[in-house]
Amino acid sequence: MRHRRAVDFFFELAPEQRPWIAALDADGNGLVQVGLARTQMEHLRLPAATSWHWLEAYGRLDADPQVVHPEDWNAARAGVGAVSDRCYQQLN
Repeated sequence: MRHRRAVDFFFELAPEQRPWIAALDADGNGLVQVGLARTQMEHLRLPAATSWHWLEAYGRLDADPQVVHPEDWNAARAGVGAVSDRCYQQLN
């Protein structure tokens, strides 16, 4: 899943999974984002007389490159997810 240029991928998440995206360099440093919709290219209908409150967070993510860049994509995703979860919990 390593690409030489930036591209967008959209994945269907299980309802219990917190949505996040990350872009980390070879040293494990980069950006992580948590949002409301599945992608930034989507919108959600807000019914009349309704209000929503949510936290959308952008931040730097520093992680062990061996944890976040293994050959196995599922292991890489789990590694970044674990680091992202720790950061997310610090916000709450």
